[in-house]
Amino acid sequence: MKTHILNLFKFNNLHEINFSFKLVEFDLGYLDYYPKELNKCIEKIEWQVASNIEGPASAIVIERKRYIAIPADSILTLKAASANSISVPLRLLNDIHEIQLGDNHHKNLILKFLDFAIRNHLQDKHQLWSLNTYQFYLKNPVFRSENSDVDMFGGFIYRLIEDKGDYYITLNPTYKYTSRTYLSDLVNSSNSSDLLRWLKGNYCLYQNGDNWYQIEICSFGKPIIEHEFIGKNNAVYKVKNYILEKTHNHKFNVEELLKNEHLALLYKYPNRDMAPHHGATSLAKRLFRTDEPEVKNLHSKAILPPYKRFQYIEQNINRFFQDIDLNNKKLSISPNALNEKLPFFPIPELKYNNSKILKTKDRIANNDSVDLRDFGFERKKWIIENQILKQSMFVPQYLVVPHFVEQKLAKTFQKHIEGYLKNLSPNFPGFQLVTYKANLNDAATVQVNAIESAFNLNKISSGCALFLLPFNHKTSNKKIKNFHDCLKKKFFPDIKFQCASLNHIQSFYDSYPDNYNIYHFKPKPQLESKYKSYVFNLVMELLVINRKWPYALNKGLNYDIYIGIDVHERYAGFCFFYKNGEEIVFDHKEIPLIAGDKRKRAEKIKVETIVPKLLEKLEAHIPRYANNPNGIVILRDGRSFGQEEIALKSVIEQLHIKGLVNKDTIRWG
Repeated sequence: MKTHILNLFKFNNLHEINFSFKLVEFDLGYLDYYPKELNKCIEKIEWQVASNIEGPASAIVIERKRYIAIPADSILTLKAASANSISVPLRLLNDIHEIQLGDNHHKNLILKFLDFAIRNHLQDKHQLWSLNTYQFYLKNPVFRSENSDVDMFGGFIYRLIEDKGDYYITLNPTYKYTSRTYLSDLVNSSNSSDLLRWLKGNYCLYQNGDNWYQIEICSFGKPIIEHEFIGKNNAVYKVKNYILEKTHNHKFNVEELLKNEHLALLYKYPNRDMAPHHGATSLAKRLFRTDEPEVKNLHSKAILPPYKRFQYIEQNINRFFQDIDLNNKKLSISPNALNEKLPFFPIPELKYNNSKILKTKDRIANNDSVDLRDFGFERKKWIIENQILKQSMFVPQYLVVPHFVEQKLAKTFQKHIEGYLKNLSPNFPGFQLVTYKANLNDAATVQVNAIESAFNLNKISSGCALFLLPFNHKTSNKKIKNFHDCLKKKFFPDIKFQCASLNHIQSFYDSYPDNYNIYHFKPKPQLESKYKSYVFNLVMELLVINRKWPYALNKGLNYDIYIGIDVHERYAGFCFFYKNGEEIVFDHKEIPLIAGDKRKRAEKIKVETIVPKLLEKLEAHIPRYANNPNGIVILRDGRSFGQEEIALKSVIEQLHIKGLVNKDTIRWG
């Protein structure tokens, strides 16, 4: 068993909290047969009741009758609610009800009461501003770079969860990005009309004194010293004077931000149909999405490793979620995340070339091992440092490119990828560069025939090919897939293909003149890291079709032989995995199509198809790779019709007769 940390912080004293409630009666019986409309109306009534009592309200069903539940000490002055243009009478009942924490019918009510108390508590924290109901951010940026016009604000999203009668709060880190400058630095009287076409509908952070919130730009007005609007009781206000009056006691001083010439800002709350409010461009900063170029270099800083993520969460739980009042009682929320014991198995050790072993750290042995969080990085690094495990001779290799590729670019790419392959496997013989006539307007079969002609011209009949797909970003995925499938089918099984996008590869390169003004191709310096990663992954794929494994398990699996079986189009595929995976063999067998339908193949593989293939391979491989195996397991991808088990039983009997297995001790299935 291993301790697993959950992002859950338990409410410890809910049994001490007074959750008593009263019921608000209403009648929507005429909507009983229209559940969708009924639920909408109940939500509207619930919202209006909550607004009236300035507290939590929750729909509840008691003895098959619907009510709105509110805290027992609430005062309801609302006599009727509006729902679908109909006035629905409301009546507050006098009876007081008690909540049972374990009663599932009361779950939503408890969550509403807790949520209201937490939200009120957070909104009173002057260090925070809220983006929406559950999303809060610190007012001080967590990151600011002198090289960027963007501030990065850190915060959290909270949620309440019930599980088996216990209640928890969960927090997740979140980040928002704003311009460091105000709209008033961008917009003025001379350019406001032009900029509005670009900025209308954009979201901003509006810093209205101590109250910060998200807004949506509607329009720009006159300078704030003269821009007027009509407020409550039909009073006329000037924007600057109004803001100064409303914020004069606030800690965040806006007076120095408000310049007479700054324009008024007409805004609304996002996703709300409402008349615009009147504010100042002096107090609004643009909010950026994570996919906008201004944020690109900052967004990576929002990605936290697990231990830092939990550290951040616990810090915020302890800073902002303690001392919350609910009905004159402090909520006790655990300062530490919930732990649970889980069964686990460690990541298997990996065997590399030169008998190097990569393993993760445990509590006992820390020597020559890596942290779990670094395992993926180290796994790749060890391939580069130790070369690949399977060092054997290669079949002929080809680099196939369309005729319109510049030969210098093709040869530069060939040199780069050959160098990478030879570093990992010195036996790699290099590529034969093959060019074919490509016409992208031709059908897939016509293009593949042109490739066949190029192969025939170069006397190519077998081997592995790295094929650069000739299509650009305007080509549909369907067309690319059709070509890809047609290409592989045409030459299977004699030539195996690994495809790569020519368009993508070209994007990494640029041409540069040398001292003699002769142009050469080199990877773009700013893309060098991405290019190396791309080439590495492409090389790994190419090694796989060559059946060259970069590493294997250090120790074998529970059983000595695993056989994977799948059906794809006209073929049944077989994968034989021996011991620790140093030896993996692939094979195939053509299978008949469904009787009467020349387009569909059968998912069911018959015994007479399976038995000969398994016997052929196991008779040859058991003496070499898994002498006297302790077990044979078949893994069927897709639906099994029981034929695999019948076939394996027959194979075990025949292998026993030939002295390759002991049917009395071997485990199989």
